[in-house]
Amino acid sequence: MKSVVLRPVWFLFWASLAVFLLSGAVVVFGQLAGVLLVQPGWITALSGSASSVAFTGSALCACCAFVLQYTSRVRAQRPEDSDATPPEDGEPSEHDGGSGQGPTSGGRGDR
Repeated sequence: MKSVVLRPVWFLFWASLAVFLLSGAVVVFGQLAGVLLVQPGWITALSGSASSVAFTGSALCACCAFVLQYTSRVRAQRPEDSDATPPEDGEPSEHDGGSGQGPTSGGRGDR
């Protein structure tokens, strides 16, 4: 369910990143061509039209990145949605290599 909800955000992130990078390249190289070919109309036209597209794409990309980063942190802090109970003292766990010994009783933590 989580990935289904975040799938549109991932799509918007990648789409806006592509729009941002492509329109930014159009602005930079178009203005460079305008300077080299002495065409001031190209410079002003690209400054008005393509730069607003690049700005919008970058803003949308940044918002999507924030949402994706925030949701990954929330999922990392939330306990797993399973019926497994945490191991009792002395029972093997994945953190101590399954030896049943904690880090202070001769387990892998002493190395």
